[in-house]
Amino acid sequence: MYNQASILARITQTPGKCGGRPCIRGMRIRVSDILEMLGLGVSPDEIMADFPDLEPEDLNACLLFAAKLPDITKSRSDTNRLDVITMKEATEPEKQQYQRMIELSDLARQRYLDAGGDPRRAADEKYLTDSEKDEYFNLGRLVFGIQVIDGEVHCQGRVWQLTRS
Repeated sequence: MYNQASILARITQTPGKCGGRPCIRGMRIRVSDILEMLGLGVSPDEIMADFPDLEPEDLNACLLFAAKLPDITKSRSDTNRLDVITMKEATEPEKQQYQRMIELSDLARQRYLDAGGDPRRAADEKYLTDSEKDEYFNLGRLVFGIQVIDGEVHCQGRVWQLTRS
């Protein structure tokens, strides 16, 4: 049996990937697509055949994510969603740091839209100043325990290779 945190760790959100929508294990397989297929009666075996990189636990993670969605999508200013994301009780400083991350994200989005950006797409970090980017990434390190080691991002037991542009 798995705990909720290990199951939900399979669900990732990356700005600029699939419009920042929740995906499975960093792949370009959106949670919403899997949930829609399940809702339309497509069997788990058929889904697994269509997406060979998926594992059965990924489908469980999608279902659990959907069950948690009302908690996650409370008002964006409601820092209780931080508790759901990190699966622990957030301290007051963590809530304030997370709120500042949301403010910086909203600022980047507004600048993106002001520059004529497509409202259906997510803004990326190029709409923040260098000092705002540094602040945002430092807050991410503090709140989510993100570490960058030898060109790899380590977060909540997962590792991603950094890409260089």
